[in-house]
Amino acid sequence: MKSKIAIGAAVANHSEAMETRDHFKNGASPKSQTSRGNIEKNGRKTLLIFLLMIGLYQLGYSQTAIPNSFLDIKLGTKLSDFLSKNSDAVKEERYLGYEIYSNIKISGMEIYRVERVTSSGDRVGINNYFYNNNLSVIRVYYLSGQSLSGFLDALESKYGAYTSYGQNQGIVSVYWTKTTCILNFLYNTNTRSTYLFFADRATQQKLEAEKIKSDVKKIE
Repeated sequence: MKSKIAIGAAVANHSEAMETRDHFKNGASPKSQTSRGNIEKNGRKTLLIFLLMIGLYQLGYSQTAIPNSFLDIKLGTKLSDFLSKNSDAVKEERYLGYEIYSNIKISGMEIYRVERVTSSGDRVGINNYFYNNNLSVIRVYYLSGQSLSGFLDALESKYGAYTSYGQNQGIVSVYWTKTTCILNFLYNTNTRSTYLFFADRATQQKLEAEKIKSDVKKIE
């Protein structure tokens, strides 16, 4: 009886030894395999969190507003529709104001001016530029001085990170270039004068091509 028990114990010990040998043949002990499993599990968890953070960031970025309108005035509006909704609109002749500091082109456009009050109580003058009877540029002028840092922060919060930032002779010029439209923020650091230009990008590209074609004729 004792010999049978001894034989059984020997067989059991041999089986355990074989399992241990197999684990080492595979390059890991049972404990290291458990550790490896925990590492892989934690790695997958970390990757999932990372991907989730990227998704949330992209979602937040995609929800930034498109700079194609100001208050109730929107780029692309037909002139007839604009006039029917804005009986106070006054036609103006083209003049060179802060437009000369912006790369937004307004040549050959009809201009209609209206005045509005923003939700913050700021009074603004709005010049509406129509190209081929479509509203192609909206120029907004704040009638009272604004804070540069506060205004720029507000624009970034609404429209996302700007595309370019420049300053020359006290004039700060910031651009947001989107797929269908362009926003240009102009600020005079001396007078605190504040301007916004909302422009249809396709029209701007067309006017730029026409300008280049006209300039080339000067040397042909």
